[in-house]
Amino acid sequence: MIIDGDDDDDDDDDDCDVCVCVAAKQEDDEMVLQIVYVFYQMIFHQSTREVIIKQTQAPAYLIDLMHDKNREICKVCDNTLDIISVICFLCVFIWLIIFIKVP
Repeated sequence: MIIDGDDDDDDDDDDCDVCVCVAAKQEDDEMVLQIVYVFYQMIFHQSTREVIIKQTQAPAYLIDLMHDKNREICKVCDNTLDIISVICFLCVFIWLIIFIKVP
């Protein structure tokens, strides 16, 4: 699967090309930092955010990388996951307001 959300039926893996890059370049801190920053930027756009959260292993990679020895990688991962959690919280909160009517 590629990150833009296009479905390739003949592509059997559940991972995005960017996630594959993280795994392949995990020893190169600068490359990992740049890839994590790509996730950070993509989280701000609804269409890519939904793909990242629902169709890739990116959140799991971000959680793993929160414990990296490089503080900048940890910081970007933490910020990205914070944004994801706030957005998910807001979605649930809005859903509750719309569908559960309190008398």
